[in-house]
Amino acid sequence: MTHSGEACLHLSSWGTARADLSAIAALRKSLPAWAPKDTPGHFLKHADEQTVLAVAALDAAIGSSGRPTSDYHDWAIVAAPRFIGRLAGGATLQRYSRGGGSAISPHLIPQHSLHSISGALSILLSSRQPNFGVGGTGHSMVEGLLAAHTFPQSGSQGTWLIATGWEPEPQLDATGNCCNEPVCHAVALALQSAQQDGSCGRLRLLGDYQSIESSAGHYWSESAAGLCCRLAELVPNGPATCFGWHLPSGGALILEATNTAANLRAAA
Repeated sequence: MTHSGEACLHLSSWGTARADLSAIAALRKSLPAWAPKDTPGHFLKHADEQTVLAVAALDAAIGSSGRPTSDYHDWAIVAAPRFIGRLAGGATLQRYSRGGGSAISPHLIPQHSLHSISGALSILLSSRQPNFGVGGTGHSMVEGLLAAHTFPQSGSQGTWLIATGWEPEPQLDATGNCCNEPVCHAVALALQSAQQDGSCGRLRLLGDYQSIESSAGHYWSESAAGLCCRLAELVPNGPATCFGWHLPSGGALILEATNTAANLRAAA
Protein backbone atom coordinates (compact mmCIF):
# COMPACT_ATOMS: atom_id res chain seq x y z
CA MET A 1 0.00 0.00 0.00
CA THR A 2 1.52 3.30 -1.08
CA HIS A 3 -0.89 5.69 0.61
CA SER A 4 -4.53 5.92 1.61
CA GLY A 5 -6.82 4.76 -1.18
CA GLU A 6 -4.04 3.33 -3.36
CA ALA A 7 -2.56 -0.16 -3.58
CA CYS A 8 0.47 -0.98 -5.68
CA LEU A 9 2.23 -3.96 -7.25
CA HIS A 10 5.62 -3.67 -8.89
CA LEU A 11 6.26 -4.68 -12.49
CA SER A 12 9.51 -6.64 -12.59
CA SER A 13 9.36 -7.63 -16.26
CA TRP A 14 7.09 -7.69 -19.29
CA GLY A 15 7.00 -9.24 -22.74
CA THR A 16 4.86 -9.05 -25.86
CA ALA A 17 4.17 -11.17 -28.93
CA ARG A 18 2.22 -10.62 -32.14
CA ALA A 19 1.57 -12.88 -35.13
CA ASP A 20 -1.01 -13.16 -37.88
CA LEU A 21 -2.97 -16.35 -38.33
CA SER A 22 -0.73 -17.79 -41.06
CA ALA A 23 2.42 -17.35 -38.93
CA ILE A 24 1.09 -19.13 -35.86
CA ALA A 25 1.51 -22.60 -37.39
CA ALA A 26 5.31 -22.20 -37.30
CA LEU A 27 5.23 -21.00 -33.69
CA ARG A 28 3.49 -24.22 -32.63
CA LYS A 29 6.56 -26.24 -33.58
CA SER A 30 9.02 -24.57 -31.23
CA LEU A 31 9.02 -24.57 -27.45
CA PRO A 32 10.92 -22.08 -25.28
CA ALA A 33 14.34 -23.16 -24.10
CA TRP A 34 13.14 -23.13 -20.48
CA ALA A 35 10.40 -25.72 -21.03
CA PRO A 36 10.99 -28.98 -19.09
CA LYS A 37 13.25 -31.33 -21.01
CA ASP A 38 10.62 -34.07 -21.14
CA THR A 39 8.00 -31.78 -22.75
CA PRO A 40 6.87 -33.37 -26.04
CA GLY A 41 7.66 -31.37 -29.14
CA HIS A 42 4.00 -31.40 -30.18
CA PHE A 43 2.88 -29.79 -26.89
CA LEU A 44 1.32 -26.84 -28.73
CA LYS A 45 -0.02 -28.80 -31.71
CA HIS A 46 -3.67 -28.60 -30.64
CA ALA A 47 -3.41 -25.46 -28.49
CA ASP A 48 -5.56 -22.43 -29.13
CA GLU A 49 -3.82 -19.71 -31.11
CA GLN A 50 -3.98 -17.40 -28.09
CA THR A 51 -2.12 -20.01 -26.03
CA VAL A 52 0.66 -20.15 -28.62
CA LEU A 53 1.11 -16.36 -28.47
CA ALA A 54 0.91 -16.41 -24.66
CA VAL A 55 3.90 -18.77 -24.58
CA ALA A 56 5.84 -16.44 -26.88
CA ALA A 57 5.03 -13.37 -24.73
CA LEU A 58 6.01 -15.19 -21.55
CA ASP A 59 9.26 -16.29 -23.19
CA ALA A 60 10.03 -12.65 -24.02
CA ALA A 61 9.24 -11.55 -20.45
CA ILE A 62 11.44 -14.22 -18.90
CA GLY A 63 14.25 -13.41 -21.31
CA SER A 64 14.10 -9.71 -20.46
CA SER A 65 14.04 -10.37 -16.72
CA GLY A 66 17.54 -11.82 -16.62
CA ARG A 67 16.35 -14.36 -14.05
CA PRO A 68 16.44 -18.17 -14.31
CA THR A 69 13.15 -19.93 -14.97
CA SER A 70 13.45 -21.71 -11.62
CA ASP A 71 12.67 -18.38 -9.95
CA TYR A 72 9.13 -18.63 -11.33
CA HIS A 73 8.16 -22.07 -10.03
CA ASP A 74 6.34 -20.42 -7.11
CA TRP A 75 4.47 -17.84 -9.13
CA ALA A 76 0.72 -17.86 -9.68
CA ILE A 77 -0.58 -17.50 -13.24
CA VAL A 78 -3.63 -15.46 -14.24
CA ALA A 79 -4.67 -15.60 -17.90
CA ALA A 80 -7.11 -13.13 -19.43
CA PRO A 81 -7.99 -14.25 -22.97
CA ARG A 82 -10.49 -12.42 -25.16
CA PHE A 83 -13.02 -14.68 -26.89
CA ILE A 84 -10.75 -17.72 -26.75
CA GLY A 85 -11.83 -20.70 -28.85
CA ARG A 86 -13.66 -18.71 -31.51
CA LEU A 87 -11.79 -20.27 -34.44
CA ALA A 88 -11.91 -23.79 -33.04
CA GLY A 89 -15.57 -23.35 -32.13
CA GLY A 90 -16.55 -22.37 -35.66
CA ALA A 91 -14.76 -25.34 -37.16
CA THR A 92 -16.29 -27.66 -34.55
CA LEU A 93 -19.84 -26.54 -35.35
CA GLN A 94 -19.25 -27.34 -38.99
CA ARG A 95 -17.89 -30.81 -38.21
CA TYR A 96 -20.76 -31.49 -35.84
CA SER A 97 -23.34 -30.54 -38.47
CA ARG A 98 -21.81 -33.09 -40.83
CA GLY A 99 -20.77 -35.93 -38.53
CA GLY A 100 -22.47 -35.48 -35.17
CA GLY A 101 -20.80 -35.82 -31.78
CA SER A 102 -18.19 -38.31 -32.93
CA ALA A 103 -16.71 -35.66 -35.24
CA ILE A 104 -15.83 -33.33 -32.35
CA SER A 105 -12.19 -33.30 -31.33
CA PRO A 106 -11.43 -34.35 -27.73
CA HIS A 107 -8.97 -31.42 -27.64
CA LEU A 108 -11.73 -28.80 -27.90
CA ILE A 109 -12.51 -28.36 -24.19
CA PRO A 110 -9.02 -28.73 -22.64
CA GLN A 111 -7.28 -26.63 -25.32
CA HIS A 112 -9.79 -23.89 -26.18
CA SER A 113 -11.47 -22.96 -22.89
CA LEU A 114 -11.02 -20.11 -20.42
CA HIS A 115 -8.41 -21.89 -18.27
CA SER A 116 -6.47 -23.46 -21.17
CA ILE A 117 -3.80 -20.76 -21.38
CA SER A 118 -2.97 -20.70 -17.68
CA GLY A 119 -2.94 -24.49 -17.55
CA ALA A 120 -0.49 -24.79 -20.45
CA LEU A 121 1.81 -22.13 -18.98
CA SER A 122 1.68 -23.81 -15.59
CA ILE A 123 2.94 -27.05 -17.13
CA LEU A 124 5.72 -25.33 -19.06
CA LEU A 125 6.83 -23.33 -16.02
CA SER A 126 6.49 -26.27 -13.62
CA SER A 127 4.48 -23.90 -11.45
CA ARG A 128 3.48 -25.03 -7.96
CA GLN A 129 0.98 -22.19 -7.48
CA PRO A 130 -2.64 -21.69 -8.61
CA ASN A 131 -3.44 -20.90 -12.22
CA PHE A 132 -6.77 -19.82 -13.67
CA GLY A 133 -8.41 -17.84 -16.46
CA VAL A 134 -10.61 -14.79 -15.96
CA GLY A 135 -12.84 -12.70 -18.19
CA GLY A 136 -13.00 -14.21 -21.64
CA THR A 137 -15.01 -11.25 -22.97
CA GLY A 138 -14.19 -7.84 -24.41
CA HIS A 139 -13.44 -6.64 -20.85
CA SER A 140 -10.93 -9.38 -20.09
CA MET A 141 -7.93 -7.04 -19.96
CA VAL A 142 -9.17 -5.00 -16.99
CA GLU A 143 -10.68 -8.09 -15.34
CA GLY A 144 -7.33 -9.86 -15.57
CA LEU A 145 -5.46 -6.87 -14.15
CA LEU A 146 -7.87 -6.62 -11.24
CA ALA A 147 -7.67 -10.36 -10.54
CA ALA A 148 -3.86 -10.33 -10.61
CA HIS A 149 -3.74 -7.25 -8.39
CA THR A 150 -6.07 -8.63 -5.73
CA PHE A 151 -4.87 -12.25 -5.79
CA PRO A 152 -3.29 -13.18 -2.42
CA GLN A 153 0.47 -13.52 -2.78
CA SER A 154 1.10 -15.13 0.60
CA GLY A 155 1.87 -18.50 -1.00
CA SER A 156 3.57 -17.22 -4.13
CA GLN A 157 6.52 -15.00 -4.92
CA GLY A 158 4.64 -13.15 -7.63
CA THR A 159 1.87 -13.34 -10.19
CA TRP A 160 2.07 -13.61 -13.95
CA LEU A 161 -0.72 -11.87 -15.83
CA ILE A 162 -1.06 -13.03 -19.43
CA ALA A 163 -3.56 -11.13 -21.57
CA THR A 164 -4.35 -12.20 -25.14
CA GLY A 165 -6.71 -11.28 -27.96
CA TRP A 166 -7.21 -10.75 -31.68
CA GLU A 167 -7.26 -7.45 -33.57
CA PRO A 168 -9.39 -7.43 -35.59
CA GLU A 169 -11.56 -10.27 -34.36
CA PRO A 170 -11.60 -13.30 -36.71
CA GLN A 171 -14.54 -13.42 -39.10
CA LEU A 172 -15.71 -16.88 -40.12
CA ASP A 173 -17.54 -17.82 -43.29
CA ALA A 174 -20.34 -20.36 -43.57
CA THR A 175 -17.86 -23.24 -43.62
CA GLY A 176 -16.10 -22.14 -40.42
CA ASN A 177 -12.98 -20.82 -42.15
CA CYS A 178 -11.46 -17.45 -41.31
CA CYS A 179 -12.11 -14.96 -44.11
CA ASN A 180 -10.20 -11.91 -42.84
CA GLU A 181 -6.63 -11.26 -41.66
CA PRO A 182 -6.66 -11.07 -37.84
CA VAL A 183 -3.51 -10.60 -35.77
CA CYS A 184 -3.16 -12.33 -32.40
CA HIS A 185 -1.55 -10.34 -29.57
CA ALA A 186 -0.27 -11.35 -26.15
CA VAL A 187 1.16 -9.46 -23.18
CA ALA A 188 2.93 -11.01 -20.17
CA LEU A 189 3.32 -8.93 -17.00
CA ALA A 190 5.40 -10.07 -14.00
CA LEU A 191 3.86 -8.52 -10.86
CA GLN A 192 5.29 -8.61 -7.33
CA SER A 193 4.31 -7.00 -4.04
CA ALA A 194 7.90 -6.00 -3.20
CA GLN A 195 10.01 -3.85 -5.48
CA GLN A 196 12.87 -5.72 -7.14
CA ASP A 197 16.17 -4.56 -8.60
CA GLY A 198 15.56 -3.57 -12.19
CA SER A 199 11.81 -3.07 -11.75
CA CYS A 200 10.32 -1.49 -14.86
CA GLY A 201 7.03 -0.11 -13.61
CA ARG A 202 4.10 -0.63 -11.29
CA LEU A 203 0.39 -1.43 -11.29
CA ARG A 204 -1.68 0.86 -9.07
CA LEU A 205 -5.24 0.32 -7.89
CA LEU A 206 -6.89 3.65 -7.10
CA GLY A 207 -10.05 3.98 -5.10
CA ASP A 208 -11.19 6.98 -7.14
CA TYR A 209 -9.86 7.71 -10.60
CA GLN A 210 -10.97 11.33 -10.23
CA SER A 211 -8.01 11.70 -7.86
CA ILE A 212 -5.58 11.17 -10.72
CA GLU A 213 -3.86 14.49 -11.25
CA SER A 214 -4.42 14.45 -15.01
CA SER A 215 -5.48 12.01 -17.67
CA ALA A 216 -2.94 13.54 -20.04
CA GLY A 217 -0.28 11.03 -20.99
CA HIS A 218 -2.52 8.06 -20.12
CA TYR A 219 -3.84 5.56 -22.64
CA TRP A 220 -7.27 4.64 -21.32
CA SER A 221 -9.07 1.29 -21.60
CA GLU A 222 -6.45 -0.49 -23.62
CA SER A 223 -7.21 -4.00 -24.88
CA ALA A 224 -4.53 -6.69 -24.86
CA ALA A 225 -3.86 -5.85 -28.50
CA GLY A 226 -3.56 -2.12 -27.80
CA LEU A 227 -1.34 -2.63 -24.77
CA CYS A 228 0.86 -5.07 -26.70
CA CYS A 229 1.43 -2.60 -29.53
CA ARG A 230 2.14 0.37 -27.26
CA LEU A 231 4.54 -1.56 -25.02
CA ALA A 232 6.45 -2.74 -28.07
CA GLU A 233 6.86 0.90 -29.14
CA LEU A 234 8.41 2.09 -25.86
CA VAL A 235 11.78 3.76 -26.23
CA PRO A 236 14.54 1.79 -24.43
CA ASN A 237 15.44 3.42 -21.12
CA GLY A 238 12.94 6.18 -21.83
CA PRO A 239 10.29 7.68 -19.54
CA ALA A 240 7.45 5.59 -18.18
CA THR A 241 4.23 5.36 -20.17
CA CYS A 242 0.91 5.12 -18.32
CA PHE A 243 -2.12 3.03 -19.23
CA GLY A 244 -5.45 3.28 -17.44
CA TRP A 245 -8.65 1.28 -17.02
CA HIS A 246 -11.80 2.59 -15.33
CA LEU A 247 -13.50 0.16 -12.95
CA PRO A 248 -17.29 -0.18 -12.56
CA SER A 249 -16.83 0.65 -8.87
CA GLY A 250 -15.55 4.11 -9.77
CA GLY A 251 -11.90 3.28 -9.15
CA ALA A 252 -9.15 2.80 -11.69
CA LEU A 253 -6.15 0.65 -12.50
CA ILE A 254 -3.03 2.46 -13.69
CA LEU A 255 -0.12 0.58 -15.26
CA GLU A 256 3.19 2.43 -15.53
CA ALA A 257 5.80 0.71 -17.69
CA THR A 258 9.25 1.42 -19.09
CA ASN A 259 11.43 -0.39 -21.58
CA THR A 260 14.79 -1.40 -20.15
CA ALA A 261 17.94 -2.34 -22.03
CA ALA A 262 17.19 -5.98 -21.17
CA ASN A 263 13.82 -5.69 -22.94
CA LEU A 264 15.63 -4.34 -26.00
CA ARG A 265 18.03 -7.29 -26.09
CA ALA A 266 15.15 -9.75 -25.78
CA ALA A 267 13.30 -8.20 -28.68
CA ALA A 268 16.33 -8.05 -30.96
